Amino acid sequence: MTEFRYNAVDEAGKARSGILTAPSLVEARHALRRQALLPVRIVPTSAGSRGLQGAATGRRGRRAIGAKTLTLITRQLASLVSNAIRLEEALAAVARQDLPGRVRAVLGEVRNQIIDGRSLADALSAQGSAFPRQYISSVAAGEASGRLDIVLEHLADYTETRQENRQTLQLALIYPAFLALVSGAVIILLLTKVVPDVVAVYQRRGTDLPISTELLIGMSGFLRHFGGVMLLSFALIYAGMIWALRRPAGGRLWGRWSLKAPLLGPFTRRRQAAEVSSTLAILIQSGVPLVHALRTAAGVASNDHVADRIRMAASEVAEGMALDQALARTGVVPPMMLAIVTSAVRSGELGPALARTARDQQKELAAQTKALVALMEPMVLLVMGSIVLFIVMAILTPIVSLNTLSGV
Repeated sequence: MTEFRYNAVDEAGKARSGILTAPSLVEARHALRRQALLPVRIVPTSAGSRGLQGAATGRRGRRAIGAKTLTLITRQLASLVSNAIRLEEALAAVARQDLPGRVRAVLGEVRNQIIDGRSLADALSAQGSAFPRQYISSVAAGEASGRLDIVLEHLADYTETRQENRQTLQLALIYPAFLALVSGAVIILLLTKVVPDVVAVYQRRGTDLPISTELLIGMSGFLRHFGGVMLLSFALIYAGMIWALRRPAGGRLWGRWSLKAPLLGPFTRRRQAAEVSSTLAILIQSGVPLVHALRTAAGVASNDHVADRIRMAASEVAEGMALDQALARTGVVPPMMLAIVTSAVRSGELGPALARTARDQQKELAAQTKALVALMEPMVLLVMGSIVLFIVMAILTPIVSLNTLSGV
């Protein structure tokens, strides 16, 4: 027989903890269920727990599950759990759906660990990067509070909204990107194929060429002789930028610049506010302590500078500073969000207020995205059209001059 320390939730939603003796983790779990307790965490009290911990850390290499798939399985789990279906049975039912084999393997591993007595949050955490940190923290809070089904619904809504915003931006950028790609190909073709043939005709006739044509000839020659070197240089510069951005200092530098850039700045600030407020809303409504929620939200932020400032706010809140004051000191939270947080802190309705703020930020972010994309299309057309016009005029100007001289 082995002693196990457990945390559970009774039928009234109250947290219970204690120590029980059972032959195995499975028997300990069944014993708690016979007492009308929902197991949240069961761990051996002896050193034998190391084997369990070792099993939990065996899947660190798993890749993240896609947002669309994560939304689907989260919503299905929420529906099954809310209908009083046991968690291991719900996971088995979800795994039988039409899902990628990798995702089914992850769900099977999670189910096995739950059967062995682990909590859902611990089982998810053991899958490496398959599930986001914010997701795991929310699930842990939902289990502790006995509101797992509600938390899963919130997580499904959040993941779905985030995926829709990302997909909308990607789809909106397809046309400008395609237009820039085709225009660039046409310009390169003109400079490397058409211009040399026309220049050969001018050189045979000994024609005096205008400055624009001379400049075009120089550009054409440079591209033909050094095009490969330029391509390699751009590739190296791009790789260097990626390397620098992955370093802490480079990421923070880019984060600060992107918040202040003329066109990119408002979009970036709005996006970061939506990410942070959405994460905080889910975690706080799930019962996660405020300091832990802030630190988790910092980990979700895609801007390194914003993440650092939110971590600073979490440290100040842990030391006793009010949330609204700590966020105001970060310098990265929009004034409207600060005003709402200040009011919510006084009224004690921080979670719902942050949820409303997140929805408002996401709506404004969608509007800004449409405006930014609508501005990009004419800009691409104007730039590429101007370059093509310059090339055509530089080619035609000597021809017009020759015709004029012949007429004289």
